[in-house]
Amino acid sequence: MEKERRKYLLEGGDKEQYSHLVNNYDMDLPKQIDEDKPYHVVVSYHKMQDAYYFAKKKHEGQLRKDGRAYITHPIKVAELVRKYFSSVSHVDELVAAAYLHDTVEDTDTTIEEIQEKFGNYVAYLVKGVTNDNQMKHTMGKTNYLCNKMLHMDEDVLNLKLCDRLANVLDLREASPEFIEKYELETIVIINYLLMNAKLTDTQREIIKIIHEEINRLRKEEILKLIKMYS
Repeated sequence: MEKERRKYLLEGGDKEQYSHLVNNYDMDLPKQIDEDKPYHVVVSYHKMQDAYYFAKKKHEGQLRKDGRAYITHPIKVAELVRKYFSSVSHVDELVAAAYLHDTVEDTDTTIEEIQEKFGNYVAYLVKGVTNDNQMKHTMGKTNYLCNKMLHMDEDVLNLKLCDRLANVLDLREASPEFIEKYELETIVIINYLLMNAKLTDTQREIIKIIHEEINRLRKEEILKLIKMYS
């Protein structure tokens, strides 16, 4: 069923034929197309590069909480996707979606624009991680994300977990109030997934690293308080 759904999403004039995959710079692309996955669409290095520049332009002027350009976050998410899912035959589509994952939610980009420029499946992935602000407001952010992530398919959840890990790795630069809020939200979400979702080994590994990073941050905060009052 999963293969048929993905095949459907990738059909309709979206396939591009390449004689080979281009391996450039730090892009960890698969060496060949997996013949057992006829739905697989080759996304060239150049299309992933286009996704990066598209996201950079769309996020222009936006800043992270530490004052850095916002594009540094999609870059980190893409790096994590390449790190944990380089063996997946369609990692190229995941990387493209990683660069683009916040464009619909945080800029004037539409899903239709993503679909036209980067294909049906990349658009599907971006749509999958994009929050519905009205539902988030109605349900409360944490409850909304617990429910949304529980019902994500494997590829979308892979992308979302890399996004969450990237944010946790950047927490040191945020305010103490935001750190505490984001840590609590993250713990609730990942514990909910561990109890209710059927997770892959790699997804569990990412969740373990998120837990470890949060515990490390909390220890650092405790040490700061001890020094402050000693």
